[in-house]
Amino acid sequence: MNEQRRILEMLVAGQVSVDEADALLSALKVERQSEARPRGVAKSLRIAVDADGEAKVRVNVPLGLAKFASRFIPQEGHTTLQGHGVDIGELLASLNSSSEGRLLDLETTEHGRPVRIVLDMV
Repeated sequence: MNEQRRILEMLVAGQVSVDEADALLSALKVERQSEARPRGVAKSLRIAVDADGEAKVRVNVPLGLAKFASRFIPQEGHTTLQGHGVDIGELLASLNSSSEGRLLDLETTEHGRPVRIVLDMV
């Protein structure tokens, strides 16, 4: 139920529209109703963003919700990815359950500060 609450809080805060919240809740319902996954098949996307030596983002997103995952990456993360030729929207759109393991591990410096972005399929 934690994911449902988070989606509703995002709706109340104006971070997602009613239609987006409905799509997220529907995807979450499908995710929960799915059968147990075979070993070796990814179930979720793990997003980790560190900046200034601190964990800024740590979130696991069910694959059914992955297209909304970019909302969890701070703007500096998007800027860093774009500067390195990584289109996060394209990357997330290409995800499927047969992908597994590390998709992206980027360490760089932005505005003189270290930034690390890691995307894993788990």
